[in-house]
Amino acid sequence: MFIMRRKLIRLFILVALVSFAFLGRASALSIDSRAVIIIIDRVTWAELAASQPSNLSHLAKEGAPGLLINRTAGPRTTSVRSYATISAGTRADADADAGRGLNPRRFKELVDLNKKTGYRAQVGLLSTALRKGGVDVAVIGNADYRDKDGRYILGREVELLGADKDGRLPPGRKSLIYKAPGNGSISTDYQQMKASFSRLSTPASLVIVETGDTRRSDMTSTKSGEKIAPKMEAIARADKFIGWVAKDLDFKRDMLVVLSPSMPRESGGLTPIIMAGPGIAPGLLTSPSTRRPGLLVSLDVAPTVANVFGVDLGSQNSGRLIKTVAGTTSFQYMAQQAHDYLLSEELSVPITIGYSVAEAFLLVAGFLGLIFIKEKLRSAYEWLRLIIIFVLALPLGVFITPLLPIAYANGATYIGLVLLISAVIAFSAWRMSDKTRSPIIFLTGSTTLFILVNLLIGAPGDGKSAFGYTAINASRFYGMGNHYLSFLLPAVLVFALLWAERSERDFATLARPLAIILGAIVFVVGFGGLGANTGGIIMMAPAFTLVYFSLVTQVKPRHFGVAALTTLAAVLMLAAADAFFPSEPTHLGIVTRQAATGAIPAFIAVIKRKVMLNVGVFNYSYWSYLGLAAFTALVVWQFFGKRQGGDWVLKRHPGVAIALFAGTIAGLVGALANDSGIAIMAMLLGYLLTIVLYLEICDSFTRE
Repeated sequence: MFIMRRKLIRLFILVALVSFAFLGRASALSIDSRAVIIIIDRVTWAELAASQPSNLSHLAKEGAPGLLINRTAGPRTTSVRSYATISAGTRADADADAGRGLNPRRFKELVDLNKKTGYRAQVGLLSTALRKGGVDVAVIGNADYRDKDGRYILGREVELLGADKDGRLPPGRKSLIYKAPGNGSISTDYQQMKASFSRLSTPASLVIVETGDTRRSDMTSTKSGEKIAPKMEAIARADKFIGWVAKDLDFKRDMLVVLSPSMPRESGGLTPIIMAGPGIAPGLLTSPSTRRPGLLVSLDVAPTVANVFGVDLGSQNSGRLIKTVAGTTSFQYMAQQAHDYLLSEELSVPITIGYSVAEAFLLVAGFLGLIFIKEKLRSAYEWLRLIIIFVLALPLGVFITPLLPIAYANGATYIGLVLLISAVIAFSAWRMSDKTRSPIIFLTGSTTLFILVNLLIGAPGDGKSAFGYTAINASRFYGMGNHYLSFLLPAVLVFALLWAERSERDFATLARPLAIILGAIVFVVGFGGLGANTGGIIMMAPAFTLVYFSLVTQVKPRHFGVAALTTLAAVLMLAAADAFFPSEPTHLGIVTRQAATGAIPAFIAVIKRKVMLNVGVFNYSYWSYLGLAAFTALVVWQFFGKRQGGDWVLKRHPGVAIALFAGTIAGLVGALANDSGIAIMAMLLGYLLTIVLYLEICDSFTRE
């Protein structure tokens, strides 16, 4: 036994020594690595697809391409804001003056500006962390601006990528500034750039290169009237330099990132990013920030570059490590994907306006018509039914359309498909023999089923849906969006309770099985690996708890306390599961981990940001008008409901009355707990009140 123990001890020591040796070797490989970020600003995937630069094409095959979301803390994405965001690993803001270099006063202004955004961005986080980890940082920039003596100087933007948290560039690794003369034109001198790069790109270094020409080509002329090379020529020259850099890198150890931090002027969308290096296999770039193939945010660049050297950016970083998934990587495919995302972004506003205006008009006109001109509406009864059913089918039409590739041909095709699909669904419901409850059960059941199945298979319809995550301006890109959530909650309640009413089931006996189903939906919506919607937990849990009490007894004040405790328990359970079990936690998991390590300001920052976003949504969203219309209809219904007595619609359909009560609670809570604010209240109440209007019209004209 003793001999056996000695052998086990020796084996353990041998394994430990081998492990330490391996770890030491891995650490050495990591610290000796090189990383390069090359900026080709204001370039689109369509331009790369048209020019087919050979070196970038080879890099995309050896590494992986992606669509870069350059969302910043500012109202409009600019190069300087993108540079500040990349350097911070968190959405950052910067003023519009990019013509002067950094100095302590101006950098302090930048720091103060970002304290007001709610994102707690520490500009210069990447450079600071790398330098502490023993990694040199250098910046090679182009000269876009002139000083008072007429000399070309380095623009402020690229300095933000190399500056540390105090606004200082690394000592002895100063940015290079230059202008290439020749034939009266201004362009980057790639010979000087190569010489500078050879000197600065050493083991354990990050070199950031701003090529400059692609950005200048987006301008019509300089202030001094000098000529600027065309965009395709600028791309070709940058491509040659990128090929020269790539030949000297070992992608098993070194990383090369080529990206465009902003779109050309007068355009919007997603910009190109191509990466090669450790952890980047052939395929499409993605990250836990988006969970969508080919899609990642600029916040992800900093932690991914730092990870090459084994450096952790800490809790102030919001980005995630970039990885790859299988997928088509041709430039034409990337250009088409960028087009599809941009089209869905552009159509989200007219579709939202169209739906909200139609529903608002229908609610106000419908309830007022029933009160004041009821007899005149009798002859148009069937048309009224069809119109209301069509409006209720519109959300499902909007959800389904993005799944059809033909939808992205152009805007007219997309909207036409939404209307056609909605019309087919509405006509199917309208033709049902039971004209009162069956159409609503069919519509709400279909909507519930689609939303849940779509989520369980990875939510393929959300990314390009007018009611889903618009990739260009979304705050997050995976799980269940607030628009889908705002239709799921009322749809599942009305479906279950109206079905029970039609089948003449006792509500009390339905309470327990329904509570289990609703609890499962809360889990699906809130769990990080599925819906990942923290606001959904907060708005669903109290509403569903009150639904249970409404089914078994009369709701009392103490039941609201129980609902609050149920909600707190659900949030804590899902937060713990999200933070400590998955390897890629959601925002809830990250905030929980930060709080566990003592970073309580993370909660304060989240609350502050949500308040700011809610105010903005209320002031500028078209959903505000639908919300006001829904409240107006609700007040009108309450006032005249008392005059109608027991004959009023919700007396005849108690299940819908419970759904409206729970939906109102969920809408109020959701408006406070989610970034979308009033939009959630507007969608949820609008959908429920449209159902109430339909039932009232059917009951009024079929019972008489």
